[in-house]
Parts: sequence; C-alpha cells; structure tokens
Amino acid sequence: MKIQNENEIRSPEYPAGIELARELAKRSAEVKKDNSGMSPGIKTVVTLPVLDPNEILTIVINMWRIKGKMTDSLSKQPKEEIAKEDIKKVARYLESIYNAFTQLGIEIIDRTGEPFDYGLPEKVVATIPQEGISKERVLETLRPTVKWNNHIYPGEVEIATPITKKDKRKK
Repeated sequence: MKIQNENEIRSPEYPAGIELARELAKRSAEVKKDNSGMSPGIKTVVTLPVLDPNEILTIVINMWRIKGKMTDSLSKQPKEEIAKEDIKKVARYLESIYNAFTQLGIEIIDRTGEPFDYGLPEKVVATIPQEGISKERVLETLRPTVKWNNHIYPGEVEIATPITKKDKRKK
C-alpha cells in the first residue's frame, strides 16, 4: 500500500488469486500515521481485519434465500404459512450463515439454558424468581454476545433466580 501523504491512504490492489490476495491483504492492511510528540519517522501500525469476500457473499446470498422463503414475492409481506420443506431450507441457510461468520472470526454466543455467572459480559435486563432452582440460570438470550476482532460486544439476557424466603413471604 502506498501512502501519498500522511493523511491519505489508498486501498491495496488485489490480484485475481484469492489466496494471494489474502496474504497481501494481511501484509498491507496497515494504517500508518504520525505520532505527535514522537521522533520523526516513528509510526504507529494498526492491523485491520481481513474479510474474505467469499464468506461475505455466503452471508448475503443465504439472507436473500431466507427472505425469499419467508416473504410473499408479490406483496413482500411475511407469509402466513411456510411449508415444512421451506423451514428445513431456512435452517440450512441459517447454519451456512453461522459457519460463514465463524470463518470470518466472528463468534456468536447464545447462553440460553446455561448457568448464569455475574462475571460474564452479558447485561441482565430482567430477573424472574423461579422455584426448583438453586442457582441463577439464563432463561433467554435477548441479544447474543459477539466476539470479533479482539473485542467482546456484550449481549442481553433474562435470568431465572432462585426463590428466596423473602420472595415466598410476598406471596
């Protein structure tokens, strides 16, 4: 990647071969800028994530397929009924989308049914006292936690909590 001046960054040129393009992208996906207060010539290098166009296309195509199975082609409204075979296809398309996200390094975490730990990144949006449990448990993941590019984007959950003596007295 050539830098014409310190404030202008041009996109790298990719060759036809995807494997070679990935390797070149890994090497050239750097943003260089001056560090104020540092000696001239010292640069900060930030590595940007490399997205595989094939995985992005997989996601886009499968989302389009799902939309086609779930909406009426003329009215563009959600279908009232969906055939069992279409539901199976949609499930396959969704699995393909999840696999593409995995290939891109994106992890989607759904904690529904798991024991809850307050050290987890999820935000608790509701607690529901429930009989027969001794420890908090995730009842529903309202928004999944997403791990990508060394970042964690916290999800939102609803948890079941054990009924305490105080809860029993309220009844």
